[in-house]
Amino acid sequence: MKLVAPFETSMERTEARRIVLVQTNVDGVTGWGECVAGESPYYSPETADTAWLILRDYLWPMIKGKEFASAGEVWDLLARVRGHNMAKAALEAAVWDAEAKQEKVPLSKLIGGVREEIACGVSVGIKESPDELAAAVQKELAAGYQRIKIKIKPGKDLELVRRLRQDFPRIKLMVDANSAYALKDWPLFKQLEGFYLMMIEQPLGWDDLYSHIELQKKLDTPICLDECVHTEEQAAAQFHTPRRRDRQQALLGRRHYRSRSHRVAEGYDSRAGRTGHRIRTAAGPHRQTYRTQRTPGLNVESRNLQRTSARPYCPHGIHRFGRSHLGD
Repeated sequence: MKLVAPFETSMERTEARRIVLVQTNVDGVTGWGECVAGESPYYSPETADTAWLILRDYLWPMIKGKEFASAGEVWDLLARVRGHNMAKAALEAAVWDAEAKQEKVPLSKLIGGVREEIACGVSVGIKESPDELAAAVQKELAAGYQRIKIKIKPGKDLELVRRLRQDFPRIKLMVDANSAYALKDWPLFKQLEGFYLMMIEQPLGWDDLYSHIELQKKLDTPICLDECVHTEEQAAAQFHTPRRRDRQQALLGRRHYRSRSHRVAEGYDSRAGRTGHRIRTAAGPHRQTYRTQRTPGLNVESRNLQRTSARPYCPHGIHRFGRSHLGD
Protein backbone atom coordinates (compact mmCIF):
# COMPACT_ATOMS: atom_id res chain seq x y z
CA MET A 1 0.00 0.00 0.00
CA LYS A 2 1.57 3.26 -1.10
CA LEU A 3 1.57 5.98 1.54
CA VAL A 4 0.01 9.37 0.85
CA ALA A 5 3.43 10.86 1.64
CA PRO A 6 6.79 9.27 2.53
CA PHE A 7 7.41 8.87 6.26
CA GLU A 8 11.01 9.19 7.45
CA THR A 9 12.42 8.33 10.86
CA SER A 10 15.97 8.03 12.15
CA MET A 11 15.89 4.39 10.99
CA GLU A 12 14.55 4.53 7.44
CA ARG A 13 12.31 6.22 4.89
CA THR A 14 9.07 4.42 4.08
CA GLU A 15 7.05 5.06 0.95
CA ALA A 16 4.90 1.92 0.83
CA ARG A 17 3.72 -0.66 3.35
CA ARG A 18 3.22 -4.41 3.24
CA ILE A 19 0.73 -5.25 5.97
CA VAL A 20 -0.28 -8.62 7.38
CA LEU A 21 -4.02 -8.75 8.12
CA VAL A 22 -5.52 -11.47 10.28
CA GLN A 23 -9.10 -12.62 9.70
CA THR A 24 -10.80 -14.90 12.21
CA ASN A 25 -14.11 -16.66 12.00
CA VAL A 26 -15.52 -16.80 15.52
CA ASP A 27 -18.83 -18.66 15.71
CA GLY A 28 -19.68 -17.35 12.27
CA VAL A 29 -18.62 -13.76 13.01
CA THR A 30 -15.63 -12.29 11.18
CA GLY A 31 -13.00 -10.35 13.09
CA TRP A 32 -10.01 -8.46 11.70
CA GLY A 33 -6.65 -7.60 13.18
CA GLU A 34 -3.60 -5.80 11.79
CA CYS A 35 0.00 -6.80 12.42
CA VAL A 36 1.98 -3.58 12.75
CA ALA A 37 5.38 -5.14 12.08
CA GLY A 38 7.27 -3.30 9.38
CA GLU A 39 9.03 -4.57 6.30
CA SER A 40 12.48 -4.30 7.86
CA PRO A 41 13.90 -5.22 11.31
CA TYR A 42 15.03 -1.67 12.12
CA TYR A 43 12.32 -0.62 14.57
CA SER A 44 11.62 -4.07 15.98
CA PRO A 45 13.12 -7.54 15.50
CA GLU A 46 9.75 -8.56 14.05
CA THR A 47 8.95 -7.98 10.39
CA ALA A 48 5.90 -8.64 8.24
CA ASP A 49 7.59 -11.80 6.95
CA THR A 50 8.55 -13.18 10.36
CA ALA A 51 5.07 -12.39 11.69
CA TRP A 52 3.45 -14.26 8.81
CA LEU A 53 5.66 -17.29 9.44
CA ILE A 54 4.92 -17.33 13.18
CA LEU A 55 1.19 -16.80 12.65
CA ARG A 56 0.92 -19.51 10.01
CA ASP A 57 3.12 -22.21 11.54
CA TYR A 58 2.78 -21.66 15.29
CA LEU A 59 0.16 -19.23 16.63
CA TRP A 60 -2.78 -20.16 14.44
CA PRO A 61 -2.50 -23.91 15.14
CA MET A 62 -2.56 -23.11 18.87
CA ILE A 63 -6.06 -21.62 18.79
CA LYS A 64 -7.64 -23.26 15.76
CA GLY A 65 -10.76 -25.08 16.90
CA LYS A 66 -10.29 -24.07 20.54
CA GLU A 67 -13.22 -22.92 22.67
CA PHE A 68 -12.76 -20.08 25.14
CA ALA A 69 -15.01 -17.71 27.06
CA SER A 70 -13.61 -14.41 25.82
CA ALA A 71 -10.92 -12.79 23.71
CA GLY A 72 -9.08 -12.10 26.93
CA GLU A 73 -8.07 -15.75 27.08
CA VAL A 74 -6.28 -15.80 23.72
CA TRP A 75 -2.94 -14.56 25.01
CA ASP A 76 -2.55 -17.42 27.47
CA LEU A 77 -3.18 -19.91 24.67
CA LEU A 78 -0.20 -18.41 22.79
CA ALA A 79 2.17 -18.32 25.78
CA ARG A 80 4.30 -21.24 24.60
CA VAL A 81 5.72 -19.05 21.82
CA ARG A 82 8.30 -16.67 23.24
CA GLY A 83 8.28 -13.09 21.99
CA HIS A 84 6.67 -12.26 18.63
CA ASN A 85 4.24 -9.93 20.40
CA MET A 86 3.26 -8.12 17.21
CA ALA A 87 2.16 -11.36 15.60
CA LYS A 88 0.32 -12.42 18.76
CA ALA A 89 -1.38 -9.04 19.10
CA ALA A 90 -2.70 -9.20 15.54
CA LEU A 91 -4.39 -12.52 16.19
CA GLU A 92 -5.72 -11.41 19.56
CA ALA A 93 -7.07 -8.17 18.08
CA ALA A 94 -9.00 -10.08 15.43
CA VAL A 95 -10.76 -12.11 18.12
CA TRP A 96 -11.52 -8.95 20.11
CA ASP A 97 -13.04 -7.44 16.98
CA ALA A 98 -15.24 -10.49 16.50
CA GLU A 99 -16.35 -10.39 20.14
CA ALA A 100 -17.35 -6.74 19.82
CA LYS A 101 -19.43 -7.59 16.76
CA GLN A 102 -21.08 -10.49 18.57
CA GLU A 103 -21.96 -8.23 21.46
CA LYS A 104 -23.14 -5.57 18.98
CA VAL A 105 -21.09 -2.85 20.67
CA PRO A 106 -18.10 -0.78 19.48
CA LEU A 107 -14.79 -2.32 20.46
CA SER A 108 -14.01 0.80 22.49
CA LYS A 109 -17.11 0.20 24.63
CA LEU A 110 -16.41 -3.51 25.01
CA ILE A 111 -13.03 -2.83 26.59
CA GLY A 112 -14.28 -0.06 28.87
CA GLY A 113 -14.29 3.14 26.83
CA VAL A 114 -16.74 5.83 27.86
CA ARG A 115 -16.06 8.73 25.49
CA GLU A 116 -17.22 9.28 21.94
CA GLU A 117 -14.35 11.60 21.03
CA ILE A 118 -10.80 12.18 22.25
CA ALA A 119 -8.14 14.78 21.57
CA CYS A 120 -5.75 13.28 19.01
CA GLY A 121 -2.11 13.92 18.23
CA VAL A 122 -0.11 13.21 15.10
CA SER A 123 3.43 12.07 14.29
CA VAL A 124 5.29 14.00 11.60
CA GLY A 125 8.26 12.42 9.87
CA ILE A 126 11.67 13.98 9.24
CA LYS A 127 11.61 16.63 6.52
CA GLU A 128 14.34 18.02 4.30
CA SER A 129 14.13 21.57 5.64
CA PRO A 130 12.62 23.56 8.52
CA ASP A 131 10.28 25.26 6.04
CA GLU A 132 8.92 21.91 4.85
CA LEU A 133 8.45 20.73 8.42
CA ALA A 134 6.68 23.92 9.47
CA ALA A 135 4.32 23.60 6.51
CA ALA A 136 3.54 19.98 7.42
CA VAL A 137 2.83 20.89 11.03
CA GLN A 138 0.59 23.77 9.97
CA LYS A 139 -1.41 21.36 7.81
CA GLU A 140 -1.88 18.93 10.70
CA LEU A 141 -2.92 21.67 13.10
CA ALA A 142 -5.46 22.91 10.57
CA ALA A 143 -6.83 19.37 10.39
CA GLY A 144 -7.54 19.51 14.14
CA TYR A 145 -4.66 17.61 15.71
CA GLN A 146 -3.90 18.97 19.16
CA ARG A 147 -0.46 17.51 19.83
CA ILE A 148 2.50 17.37 17.47
CA LYS A 149 5.27 14.79 17.65
CA ILE A 150 8.16 15.11 15.23
CA LYS A 151 10.80 12.55 14.39
CA ILE A 152 14.42 13.62 14.89
CA LYS A 153 17.90 12.26 14.24
CA PRO A 154 21.46 13.65 14.52
CA GLY A 155 21.69 16.73 12.32
CA LYS A 156 17.91 16.99 12.08
CA ASP A 157 16.98 17.98 15.59
CA LEU A 158 17.75 21.29 17.33
CA GLU A 159 17.11 23.62 14.42
CA LEU A 160 13.85 21.90 13.54
CA VAL A 161 12.52 22.20 17.08
CA ARG A 162 13.65 25.81 17.30
CA ARG A 163 11.78 26.63 14.10
CA LEU A 164 8.57 25.01 15.30
CA ARG A 165 8.67 26.84 18.61
CA GLN A 166 9.23 30.08 16.74
CA ASP A 167 6.25 29.51 14.44
CA PHE A 168 3.97 27.73 16.92
CA PRO A 169 4.86 28.91 20.42
CA ARG A 170 1.77 27.45 22.11
CA ILE A 171 1.44 23.97 20.60
CA LYS A 172 1.96 20.79 22.59
CA LEU A 173 5.21 19.54 21.09
CA MET A 174 7.29 16.41 21.57
CA VAL A 175 10.15 14.65 19.76
CA ASP A 176 10.84 10.99 18.95
CA ALA A 177 14.37 9.81 18.16
CA ASN A 178 13.75 6.07 17.72
CA SER A 179 17.07 5.25 19.43
CA ALA A 180 19.23 7.53 17.26
CA TYR A 181 21.45 8.92 20.04
CA ALA A 182 23.85 7.80 22.77
CA LEU A 183 24.15 8.86 26.39
CA LYS A 184 27.12 11.09 25.49
CA ASP A 185 24.66 13.26 23.53
CA TRP A 186 22.93 14.42 26.72
CA PRO A 187 24.03 18.09 26.23
CA LEU A 188 21.86 18.18 23.09
CA PHE A 189 18.83 17.11 25.09
CA LYS A 190 19.56 19.83 27.64
CA GLN A 191 19.35 22.29 24.76
CA LEU A 192 16.07 20.79 23.59
CA GLU A 193 14.65 21.31 27.08
CA GLY A 194 14.66 25.03 26.41
CA PHE A 195 11.78 24.57 23.95
CA TYR A 196 9.26 23.28 26.50
CA LEU A 197 8.73 19.80 25.14
CA MET A 198 6.08 17.49 26.53
CA MET A 199 8.54 14.62 26.34
CA ILE A 200 11.53 13.13 24.54
CA GLU A 201 10.69 9.68 23.20
CA GLN A 202 13.13 6.77 23.02
CA PRO A 203 16.31 8.84 22.54
CA LEU A 204 18.77 6.01 23.29
CA GLY A 205 19.18 2.30 22.54
CA TRP A 206 16.04 0.30 21.80
CA ASP A 207 16.76 -2.10 24.68
CA ASP A 208 18.97 0.10 26.88
CA LEU A 209 16.94 0.86 29.99
CA TYR A 210 20.00 1.72 32.08
CA SER A 211 21.17 4.59 29.86
CA HIS A 212 17.67 6.04 29.74
CA ILE A 213 17.60 6.06 33.54
CA GLU A 214 20.94 7.86 33.63
CA LEU A 215 19.77 10.37 31.02
CA GLN A 216 16.57 11.11 32.92
CA LYS A 217 18.64 12.05 35.96
CA LYS A 218 20.18 14.86 33.89
CA LEU A 219 16.90 16.20 32.47
CA ASP A 220 13.70 17.79 33.71
CA THR A 221 11.78 16.96 30.54
CA PRO A 222 10.16 13.51 30.84
CA ILE A 223 11.67 10.69 28.82
CA CYS A 224 9.12 8.50 27.09
CA LEU A 225 10.02 4.87 26.49
CA ASP A 226 8.53 2.92 23.63
CA GLU A 227 10.78 0.24 22.18
CA CYS A 228 12.05 -0.68 25.65
CA VAL A 229 8.65 -1.88 26.89
CA HIS A 230 7.78 -5.50 26.18
CA THR A 231 6.52 -6.97 29.47
CA GLU A 232 4.69 -5.89 32.59
CA GLU A 233 7.91 -6.33 34.58
CA GLN A 234 9.80 -3.97 32.28
CA ALA A 235 6.97 -1.48 32.50
CA ALA A 236 7.06 -1.54 36.30
CA ALA A 237 10.84 -1.14 36.37
CA GLN A 238 10.71 1.93 34.16
CA PHE A 239 8.52 3.86 36.56
CA HIS A 240 11.46 4.32 38.89
CA THR A 241 12.93 7.03 36.65
CA PRO A 242 11.61 7.55 33.10
CA ARG A 243 8.48 9.62 33.47
CA ARG A 244 6.54 8.81 30.36
CA ARG A 245 5.95 5.55 28.66
CA ASP A 246 4.63 5.21 25.12
CA ARG A 247 3.26 1.72 25.29
CA GLN A 248 2.16 0.25 21.99
CA GLN A 249 -0.30 -2.60 22.18
CA ALA A 250 1.57 -4.58 19.58
CA LEU A 251 4.86 -4.35 21.46
CA LEU A 252 3.53 -5.15 24.91
CA GLY A 253 0.78 -7.38 23.60
CA ARG A 254 -2.10 -8.85 25.51
CA ARG A 255 -4.82 -6.52 26.65
CA HIS A 256 -4.71 -8.17 30.08
CA TYR A 257 -1.06 -7.15 30.47
CA ARG A 258 -1.89 -3.65 29.28
CA SER A 259 -4.65 -3.38 31.83
CA ARG A 260 -2.30 -4.52 34.58
CA SER A 261 0.47 -2.13 33.60
CA HIS A 262 -2.14 0.64 33.48
CA ARG A 263 -2.74 -0.14 37.14
CA VAL A 264 1.03 -0.21 37.75
CA ALA A 265 1.24 3.26 36.20
CA GLU A 266 -1.68 4.60 38.20
CA GLY A 267 -0.45 3.18 41.49
CA TYR A 268 3.16 4.30 41.11
CA ASP A 269 2.56 7.69 39.60
CA SER A 270 -0.15 8.82 41.97
CA ARG A 271 2.20 8.10 44.86
CA ALA A 272 5.19 9.74 43.26
CA GLY A 273 3.28 12.83 42.18
CA ARG A 274 4.96 12.93 38.80
CA THR A 275 3.56 14.37 35.63
CA GLY A 276 2.24 11.06 34.34
CA HIS A 277 2.72 8.62 31.53
CA ARG A 278 1.42 8.70 27.99
CA ILE A 279 0.35 5.26 26.94
CA ARG A 280 -0.39 4.63 23.29
CA THR A 281 -1.57 1.55 21.50
CA ALA A 282 -1.22 0.76 17.84
CA ALA A 283 -3.35 -2.18 16.82
CA GLY A 284 -6.49 -2.80 14.84
CA PRO A 285 -7.24 -2.06 11.23
CA HIS A 286 -6.76 1.70 11.57
CA ARG A 287 -4.26 1.97 14.45
CA GLN A 288 -6.69 4.25 16.26
CA THR A 289 -6.69 5.19 19.91
CA TYR A 290 -10.15 4.63 21.29
CA ARG A 291 -10.09 5.59 24.92
CA THR A 292 -8.91 8.50 27.00
CA GLN A 293 -9.02 8.29 30.76
CA ARG A 294 -7.62 10.80 33.18
CA THR A 295 -6.65 9.88 36.71
CA PRO A 296 -4.53 11.81 39.23
CA GLY A 297 -0.97 11.86 37.98
CA LEU A 298 -1.75 9.77 34.92
CA ASN A 299 -2.57 10.75 31.37
CA VAL A 300 -3.63 7.68 29.47
CA GLU A 301 -4.46 7.27 25.80
CA SER A 302 -5.25 3.64 25.28
CA ARG A 303 -7.74 0.97 24.54
CA ASN A 304 -6.22 -1.39 27.00
CA LEU A 305 -8.95 -2.32 29.47
CA GLN A 306 -10.23 -5.86 29.30
CA ARG A 307 -13.79 -6.96 29.76
CA THR A 308 -14.77 -10.60 29.63
CA SER A 309 -17.96 -12.30 28.54
CA ALA A 310 -19.20 -15.86 28.72
CA ARG A 311 -19.36 -16.92 25.09
CA PRO A 312 -17.48 -19.91 23.66
CA TYR A 313 -15.35 -19.19 20.59
CA CYS A 314 -14.14 -21.40 17.79
CA PRO A 315 -11.95 -19.49 15.26
CA HIS A 316 -11.73 -20.98 11.80
CA GLY A 317 -9.61 -18.84 9.48
CA ILE A 318 -6.71 -16.47 9.12
CA HIS A 319 -5.63 -14.49 6.09
CA ARG A 320 -2.48 -12.77 4.94
CA PHE A 321 -3.02 -9.36 3.34
CA GLY A 322 -6.70 -10.32 3.24
CA ARG A 323 -6.13 -12.93 0.55
CA SER A 324 -4.21 -16.08 1.41
CA HIS A 325 -5.97 -18.63 3.60
CA LEU A 326 -4.20 -20.96 5.97
CA GLY A 327 -5.02 -24.57 5.28
CA ASP A 328 -5.86 -27.28 7.76
